[in-house]
Amino acid sequence: MATLNFPTIPNPDSESWTITYNSQTFTSDLNGAIQTAELPGARWSASLTFTNRTGIEVRRLRGFLAALRGSAGRMYVTPSDAAVEGAASANGSVSANVAAGATDIDATGFSAGGDVPLLAGDYFELNGELKIVTQDMSGDTINFAPPLRKDVTSGMTVRIIEPRAVMMLTDDGQASWQVSAPIIYGITFDVVEALDI
Repeated sequence: MATLNFPTIPNPDSESWTITYNSQTFTSDLNGAIQTAELPGARWSASLTFTNRTGIEVRRLRGFLAALRGSAGRMYVTPSDAAVEGAASANGSVSANVAAGATDIDATGFSAGGDVPLLAGDYFELNGELKIVTQDMSGDTINFAPPLRKDVTSGMTVRIIEPRAVMMLTDDGQASWQVSAPIIYGITFDVVEALDI
């Protein structure tokens, strides 16, 4: 099944985004020492809420949720606060090859002049993965989270304009909605980043 684009409707009335890391912790029974290891597989999850919706926009949203066929479907989701606060005005590109697991890349081409292209908290998409900048861009270096899941090659696009994550519904019961008189809808559903890409 193809990855579906989110319908063109106004942003959710509220949404929450979380990065869930994959780590293991071991506490020694002998001396209480704690060892923690970060494992691959960090991913985004989100809860999207649309309230007081009527007309064509809610019909598009209902149809979209039905088309996903539960957690089998995949969709592109862009955080509603994804507008860049840095000076970047165009997508950039990666300057050098980077291996999976990295949390920084060198990138250029953001048409930012002498200002800082990306600031901490800005989002970008790279190789189909949504990332958040963890400190203001210094020179050509972008520090970000979560770590890369796949290798990145020089020349790949660093997408700052409508950066997306490939998400799936958290379970098969998420395609639901509530209706109140005189026909006003409320829809809330939970999604998680699909790591099968």
